[in-house]
Amino acid sequence: MDASGPASGSGGAGGAGDGSSDCKVREIFPGGCTCVIKQDGTLWCWGFESCMGNDAADGDALAQITVPGGVLTLDDGPAGGTLAVNQAGELFYWGEPEPGPVSDARAAAGTEREPVRFPDTPAGIRKAAIYDDNFFCVLRNDNDVSCWNEELDAWMTLALGGGARIAEITAEPLVVCGLDEAGAVHCVAPRAASCAPVQLDFGGERVVSLRKDCAVTESGAVYCDVGKRLGGNSCPSQPALVPDASAVDFARSFENQCYVTSDGGIRCQGQGEKGQLGNGAGIDRTTFADVDLWAGRAKRVVLGSTSCAVLEDDRLWCWGDRLPEPGPVQAWIPTMVPLCEGDPAPTPPAPTPLESFVDVTGTPSAAVEVTDIASACEGLDVGTVVYRRNRDDIDYGVCGPTGLLRREGSITGFYGSLQHVGMFEYVDEAYPPPAGQEKGFGVVFWSEARGRHQTSCLSNDGALVGGRFQTAVEIGQEACGPKATVLSSSPFRLQLNFTHRRVAEIELRPIPGTDAIVMP
Repeated sequence: MDASGPASGSGGAGGAGDGSSDCKVREIFPGGCTCVIKQDGTLWCWGFESCMGNDAADGDALAQITVPGGVLTLDDGPAGGTLAVNQAGELFYWGEPEPGPVSDARAAAGTEREPVRFPDTPAGIRKAAIYDDNFFCVLRNDNDVSCWNEELDAWMTLALGGGARIAEITAEPLVVCGLDEAGAVHCVAPRAASCAPVQLDFGGERVVSLRKDCAVTESGAVYCDVGKRLGGNSCPSQPALVPDASAVDFARSFENQCYVTSDGGIRCQGQGEKGQLGNGAGIDRTTFADVDLWAGRAKRVVLGSTSCAVLEDDRLWCWGDRLPEPGPVQAWIPTMVPLCEGDPAPTPPAPTPLESFVDVTGTPSAAVEVTDIASACEGLDVGTVVYRRNRDDIDYGVCGPTGLLRREGSITGFYGSLQHVGMFEYVDEAYPPPAGQEKGFGVVFWSEARGRHQTSCLSNDGALVGGRFQTAVEIGQEACGPKATVLSSSPFRLQLNFTHRRVAEIELRPIPGTDAIVMP
């Protein structure tokens, strides 16, 4: 088997692409690496090299990780460490940094990244939870929780209380929590001997899932900061309700949070400049927005170095940054990650026109030269093109309804080049227009000189952003990143790409006199 990419899987029951177990997800785990246990029992990961448990893997492609004895479950930490439990209940570790006992065992085994059995672990492990290489915990068959403390170089045993069989655990140095099969969450503070185990209150409801520090109740309410110690409190605190979320599954990272709705949709909020929100745009959202999940209903969402969902057909779809090769490195809407050779992704629906789009370019007048680009639009009409001459290039902008539209710190024009511009108004329901306005306002610049091309997309609501410097213009290629695609070069026409696969076309027109602007 080729360990550098997807394969048919050693335990697969059929050929690739036929729905066999080597193409489907059993469990998925996010962190510095994204790891998938396929239904054939094999483990595959991609992400940062520091958490790839394969000496030959480069992290950019899906690679198989071999856990001696077969992997049962695992947990991937945000710092790069990974814990895995094999079918015999033994604990293995890989990733950087690593605890002292693992370093010693690795040196004896002569491996660089391969999973190493953690010496002298408790027997009968069935779950693992990792915070970092200094602190992690395992759940044993006898219902006790044992945690490794690197500072003490020893395991400590915790009794979470409750009496019912524990189903899930979470681990942090200050608070360890467990969800039992009765739907109760109990937490304990390992370093505070005066704190008795605490049962948390979730509005009187049963908890149906506990992942990291967030829980979902049977009614779909979401609570985070589960067991976190707040302020000067020395014992675990009660959780905080996440507003505006009704979920069957919930995930949170440092930058974003997402949840699966009861009808299988996904909604996300947080940072979006790399496509983390999965809605086709690249701006941040302080409220939840729909992920453009056109391929089917989701049942699980995870957030790590990559955002991913498992659909009801158990196929894996991911978006944002650091997707595995050979697919796109970055995806603005969910893209299927094939887990076996020849597994075809469904054909996406054709894009539809953005009905509210209006081309307001008209016939551009000569650009207006200014000395202070920041205050260039004072007293000028909306749609006025302004510029400032620099030593090497020309800094262009357009006066929009909220002031100057301009890409900070980027080249927007060449000397000796006739500049082209297109202006438009639109309504994109995924992005409310700026306060006091009914529409978004956008502009595209294009400049060409001596085989160099520069395109810039701008909008007053941030829904259409990006720029690209190229040595050639070809039909079908990206112009302002993924937000625009070249339709023709003479005249220069673009397809503008908005959220939810909606498109509009615009023709850029020359700005008279710009080819005669000389260097200062």
